[in-house]
Amino acid sequence: ASALLHIADALSMIGRLAQAAGTYERYLAHPGSDPAKRPDVEAKLIEIDRQVGRLRIQPGQAGRVLVDGAESGEGAEIRVRVDPGAHAVTLQRDAAVLAAQVVHVKAGEELVVTFGKNAAPAPPPPPPPRRSPTSGLATAADVLAKACKLLDAIDGYRAAQEVAPKGRVARHLGDTLERAGRPAEEAAVTA
Repeated sequence: ASALLHIADALSMIGRLAQAAGTYERYLAHPGSDPAKRPDVEAKLIEIDRQVGRLRIQPGQAGRVLVDGAESGEGAEIRVRVDPGAHAVTLQRDAAVLAAQVVHVKAGEELVVTFGKNAAPAPPPPPPPRRSPTSGLATAADVLAKACKLLDAIDGYRAAQEVAPKGRVARHLGDTLERAGRPAEEAAVTA
């Protein structure tokens, strides 16, 4: 139980107040919690409740409730602490989204979210982001640079053939192949 108290204190220190409150409540509900620390923990919960918002979600139909993508429970009413600001509340059954809302909660406020039995279906997901006109330029520039290097290498080989006396390129190729352990006759055939 003391580990829960330490975790809640750490969450509170780093500003994750909604999670800290839930962990403090788990500590208070734990059979091994210290009764002497109960008043201090309850005071911390009261202070946190002034700084966070609360959602009281009434789905109106069977399904899982998710707040900001995290499962928050099932049932006739679900209570969740959240940080002040905008939050996505979603009702799902199996993999289907039955309804969704975005709600704005202020510090210290409790907001009731209802879906009803005939809740409007969730809006379709937004389209995928469009590619910008410059999104492929880095790749195209790399390909162009490699092609230029290849053309330079081909031009250099042709220039060496034109300047070198006949057979010199073939002899150089033969020497290279022999050092690599291949017969020199391959040089004559290749050249």
